[in-house]
Amino acid sequence: MGVRIDALNAAASAADNHEIPAIKDGSTVKLTVEQLSDKVQADISGVFAPLVSPSFTGNPTVPTQPVGNNSTRSASTAFVKGEIDTAVAINPLPGKSTPVDADQFRIADSEVSNAAKKLTFANLKAWILSFLPFAKEYVSGEQPITASGLLTLAHGLGEMPKLVQTRLRCKVADAGYSVGDEVLAFGLADDNSDQINGGQLYADASNIYVRFSSAPTLYVIIHKATGARGAIALANWRLIIGAWA
Repeated sequence: MGVRIDALNAAASAADNHEIPAIKDGSTVKLTVEQLSDKVQADISGVFAPLVSPSFTGNPTVPTQPVGNNSTRSASTAFVKGEIDTAVAINPLPGKSTPVDADQFRIADSEVSNAAKKLTFANLKAWILSFLPFAKEYVSGEQPITASGLLTLAHGLGEMPKLVQTRLRCKVADAGYSVGDEVLAFGLADDNSDQINGGQLYADASNIYVRFSSAPTLYVIIHKATGARGAIALANWRLIIGAWA
């Protein structure tokens, strides 16, 4: 041990390929330094990854960096999970399946160096709704249909509705429709003419009004199975109003 390679060959010069004694098949042989280097590299090539562009196999581990670390250090799965938990955790929602307006989300503010801030669920809903064509919705309960009657429905939208829809919901089987079936109530005509006799709908910033016609045949629909036109039995149906703003 500790013998210089040069000592193995007293006549060695700087240009010589220095040799090291070895045993092969029970006989003493000589290996050059170049041969030994090639042998060592061949033996470790499948065990150690190169320093440049290493390709790991199995389950290599790295130290877990602290949350918020922003460097070229390797990120473990524990570090990634910690970053995600910090960025998007809902705080607090223990055991809840449906958040309420007062609940808060933890977010990162991109305008203040990604500083952590809190956003209420109510704020989040308002932000999402701001991208929709209709941010507010009203749907009435089932309303009775009475000839010459007037419905006054407070919609709570705070402004004139931009879109209003009327539907007839079947409560007792009628005209081929089953209980729960719905028919859009637009352009419904009198049985003996092409006049719309169902009623007149109008609205303001507070209410939706429906003035039903005094015609004996109030609503006429197409039979679901036969296609025949016929007046509905008013007691078998209810009117539902939907409005959006």
